[in-house]
Amino acid sequence: MKTHYLLIIYVIGFILFYSILSFFEVDEKLFFYFDNNNNTNNLNNKSKKKNTQKEGDILTPPDATKPLKLTKQEIGRHAWALLHSVAASYPIEPTNEDKKQVEDFINGLAYNFPCKICGKHFVKLLKDNPIKNNNREELVYYLCDIHNIVNKVLEKPHFDCDKAFEIWGGDCGCEAE
Repeated sequence: MKTHYLLIIYVIGFILFYSILSFFEVDEKLFFYFDNNNNTNNLNNKSKKKNTQKEGDILTPPDATKPLKLTKQEIGRHAWALLHSVAASYPIEPTNEDKKQVEDFINGLAYNFPCKICGKHFVKLLKDNPIKNNNREELVYYLCDIHNIVNKVLEKPHFDCDKAFEIWGGDCGCEAE
């Protein structure tokens, strides 16, 4: 069961990663390149070569004061969708490993949040409101309550947590192992 849960977390992480990347113009050469002998190399080997980075490429955005293409509102919406989906798929009777993994995931997301100001607020919010994850329902309501605290600060409408399962619950479409 814990292997299945870890797989779900990693899949969701990859989906989030690639959905964010889809907003950028990414050249395959960013990840791999071929040398003259058609050997695949990674970025670590490429870094030994002379830096040929041009201003305005993916590593140096045209406006360096705004390096993210997504707004903080867009990042927030995607992050909340991911968090609510993780909660809705959380085990009904989680193991201690499940509990640790979801706590690490949520805390890690807060710590590494792309908007550093929002991330700082998110870390404090989690510190002031420790994660409740003894079962699926508890985690779903916990994240909904946290989301409503943020909504209140941002003067957005309060969400009825009883509707969380209707919106975020269900099957993701993947076949069970």
